[in-house]
Amino acid sequence: MNFKEMKDMMKINTFFYMAVIGLGLGLSSCSDDEYQRGEEPVPYNMTAYFSANNKAEYVFTPEDVAESSTLQLEVKRLQSDDAASIPVIVVDKDDIFKIPATVEFEAGESTATLNVEYAGIEEKKLCKFSIRLDENFTDPYKKVEGSDVYAASVYVSSWRQITKNVQFWFTNINDKYNNKIFHNANFYQLEGQNRFRFEDYLGSGIDMQFTIVPTKANITFSATDPNTWVGRLEPVSNYMDGGKEAIGSYWWFMHDNTSFATWKLPVFDTTVNYINFYSNYMSEFNYVSGGGKQMTDNIWIDNKSYRYAIINFYWNTADRTIEVPEN
Repeated sequence: MNFKEMKDMMKINTFFYMAVIGLGLGLSSCSDDEYQRGEEPVPYNMTAYFSANNKAEYVFTPEDVAESSTLQLEVKRLQSDDAASIPVIVVDKDDIFKIPATVEFEAGESTATLNVEYAGIEEKKLCKFSIRLDENFTDPYKKVEGSDVYAASVYVSSWRQITKNVQFWFTNINDKYNNKIFHNANFYQLEGQNRFRFEDYLGSGIDMQFTIVPTKANITFSATDPNTWVGRLEPVSNYMDGGKEAIGSYWWFMHDNTSFATWKLPVFDTTVNYINFYSNYMSEFNYVSGGGKQMTDNIWIDNKSYRYAIINFYWNTADRTIEVPEN
């Protein structure tokens, strides 16, 4: 190799080493801001949580409280091989509540019950509590049907009669049934709450409870102002969601959780086998005007189906048993 070739070879080697050094400097010059650290994995635990089946609001009558003054909360976990005693931490609570320090799981058990007592609660006083499960037994990165934190309120009130002699009749069915009063009943409010009750609904022997869902933009519901009791009826007892159709969703009137309400209509000497109602604008209620209506998706009378029958209800001003303030 002559001198010129040796000189050219040295230039190539020098360039190669500088390139390697430059690459190393470039890799080491990335700032901390550009590095995004991933989520820290949680150590193996039970992945415990309060079930989404637990309600956030409980409304009871004094009779309910006399029968039981305990909330039974459902607590679940994903890992259930071993028995576990999971600490329950109180975030905040009213004095009336007694909350266990732990929730207990037997080996192989994925669901447990946490009993929260509220004995001695006063009527018309809203009481609240909030709790969480010990973080060593929860996993924030696992998707569950619930949460590791839970809050609820309990309210106790009495039913008061607000109307007597509510009259019921059908329209949009046929001449045999239309415009004939087939039932009379009383009407109640759970005082201080958006909860109402038709006694012996439609002569079924079942009390039907519901809330009033406002349907007019200029009216805001107030439990203490009957002028605002305007809207549609939304059942809160003895019902089962039925599904949806083109004009809206509907619900079944139920005897209990598993059986449909079935009863006789003595006025017509017939039997109602089943009935369901639309949950939309076809349902109307106005306390001050004295009544409303509910549109059925279907009613079966003596095993014959009638679509879109309307049940009307009405009371006279003289039959109201509470005062209505002037607007």
